[in-house]
Amino acid sequence: MKQLIEKHYKENYDNCIRIVKRRAGSMEGAEDVVQEAYTRALHFASSFNPTINSFDTWFSRILLNSLRDYQRSERMVGMSVEIDDRDIEPIHDYTDSKIGMEELSKFIDTEPGSLKYEIVRLYFSLDYTPRDIAKLLDADRNTVRRYVWEFRTKLKEIYG
Repeated sequence: MKQLIEKHYKENYDNCIRIVKRRAGSMEGAEDVVQEAYTRALHFASSFNPTINSFDTWFSRILLNSLRDYQRSERMVGMSVEIDDRDIEPIHDYTDSKIGMEELSKFIDTEPGSLKYEIVRLYFSLDYTPRDIAKLLDADRNTVRRYVWEFRTKLKEIYG
């Protein structure tokens, strides 16, 4: 498997950079994403099953996940790149033009930095999924879902 990944790297590295460069926002960002994708491919090589997917399909999923994680990390530190709407599936219904994070934070009944505040911020402002939030914050997934559900209920009461 390692030889297949190495061969893919030699033959497709430039193409991967081209695919990722615009969405990563810079050449350095694209190189980071592609390097991370190949590192993940080596790490998760045992998960490749040729009876389910072709190698290119399997690696493309890894590349796109690496890009998504890179974009999220850039947004977390305030160096956001413009992301095409087709790149992210909408996760929430209430943070459109009616309400922004500043206004959202008025309704969070905890202090910034608390677990509940961070869960709501990551979900509603940064488009993280409950599963990703649970991993990131090392929190119980059901707790994350409960906080999101409670906050959505509160927003429904206020905004309908």
